[in-house]
Amino acid sequence: PIVDATNLTMLELGQPLHAFDYDKFVKIGGLDHAKIIVRAARSGETLTLLDGKTIELNSNDIVITSNDIPVALAGVMGGESTKIDASTTRILLESATFSLYNLRKTQMAHGIFSEAITRFTKGQPAVNTIPAIKDCLAKLGVKSGAELRFADSLKQDLSEIQVAVKVSEINQLLGSHYDEALMIQTLENVGFKVTSDSENLLVTAPLWRTDIHIKEDIIEEVGRLLGFDNLPLSLPVRPFIGAEKNVLFELKTTLRNLLSLELGLNEVLTYSFVSKKLLERVGENIEDAYEITNSISPELQLFRTSITPSLLEKVRENQKAGFADFSLYEMNQVTRKSLGLISDQTPKMQHHLAVVSTADYYYSKQILENLADKLGLNFEIQAFTDGEASGYFEPKRAAKILLSGTQIGCLGELKNSIKTALKLKEVSSLELDLESLLGQKSSDKRIKEFSRFPAVNRDLTVKISEEKPFALVENAILEVLKAQPSLICHLTATSIYQAEGSDTKNLSFHLNFASTEKTLLSEEISAIMNSISKTLEKIGGEII
Repeated sequence: PIVDATNLTMLELGQPLHAFDYDKFVKIGGLDHAKIIVRAARSGETLTLLDGKTIELNSNDIVITSNDIPVALAGVMGGESTKIDASTTRILLESATFSLYNLRKTQMAHGIFSEAITRFTKGQPAVNTIPAIKDCLAKLGVKSGAELRFADSLKQDLSEIQVAVKVSEINQLLGSHYDEALMIQTLENVGFKVTSDSENLLVTAPLWRTDIHIKEDIIEEVGRLLGFDNLPLSLPVRPFIGAEKNVLFELKTTLRNLLSLELGLNEVLTYSFVSKKLLERVGENIEDAYEITNSISPELQLFRTSITPSLLEKVRENQKAGFADFSLYEMNQVTRKSLGLISDQTPKMQHHLAVVSTADYYYSKQILENLADKLGLNFEIQAFTDGEASGYFEPKRAAKILLSGTQIGCLGELKNSIKTALKLKEVSSLELDLESLLGQKSSDKRIKEFSRFPAVNRDLTVKISEEKPFALVENAILEVLKAQPSLICHLTATSIYQAEGSDTKNLSFHLNFASTEKTLLSEEISAIMNSISKTLEKIGGEII
């Protein structure tokens, strides 16, 4: 019944109370009387709470002590050592208020969201403490004249807050036409005291209204009590000036239209927080990720350093559900410790685009080329060198994405070890830093010529050392085709084959080219193919 009485008082009056077992309290202090000390906790101190949880205190916490030994976490929860039980014969009843700023830090540091701290973090007026304790005593059946001892730590009387405001200021800010008498009556109805001198109002707030400090608080109170819905509606008599365009927002809109509407990819939105287990599985550096002190779930412990791992989880769920061919993408923020802090001492954020597909490297590369064409940018694809860190990508099936000589992202197929750990089938991905695309001068888009003459189609397979990158062969062929005057060409990679144990690989391509001026003769076609063959020989390749 003691605990029920304190809880009922809290629900009725909004003032949390706590009851200690007096005899246990005195015994812990080692004296013959209760010596109550309220102080800041010391780092390293521990306290076992009523719910059985033992916490390590920090300097932001406030503790109630018995002769300097912590017995309760102030404003949050009592301690196990002084709890009320069947053996309790005498109680020590506490009714207090504490700094809401300290309690907010305590709430987030220890992840405690009790009924008491929820109220204290909204600001409890000190004037409520004595009425609350008297109400609780009445519920316990303690009548006047009983043996009671009060300990009051309030060293000075509570001062009333007075705010001066003009009637015209209230009407001007609200856009209303209320008269002085209505305003005074409205405020007095809820406990305010108002004196009037012409149109000047001196408003005295009730002691329990700790939220009243400035005249705008009084104006809001008048508007709230008389009803914001009752204020007259009128457009402001001033010109509207349009906001400046957000270039990042426009870029995201352009990308979203391309990826979703034109390419048929599926946009998703995942949590910015990920689990340590996920980052460990994909091989990312956990030490470079910011850890959430009070995460709402064990699966949301770290702020992600890239978007791809989050999308891989969604790929696994979809593959498990039986979907085979699909692509997911997301545009969102990432951060890591190595990026540093901005001026307000918060982590520096980056805006990334990540695309994950249930396909090979070339599918993701084609998506990148579509992005480059849409934005009018020239991305450079550069292979990872031997020994260079490639993250969660397979080094021989991945590449760096460069723009104006600076790396802005990566693309490639996932390492087999990661696919096994996440239970994935074939998956490739690309991820870009979107802010690197801002301010880049796009190339002029021109209408492409087409030929009225028959096109030539050729298939060729190039045998070359396994160490030579695909891009070297592709660029060699394109170099010959683009050097021909009035020639329109298309080059498509069709396959890559390497026999087990062989130190060479076969790269197959499909060529399509035509002249814009005439029908190509067989001799001209042969000359082009011979030029391609000689160019490939210079880089160690052979047409087979």
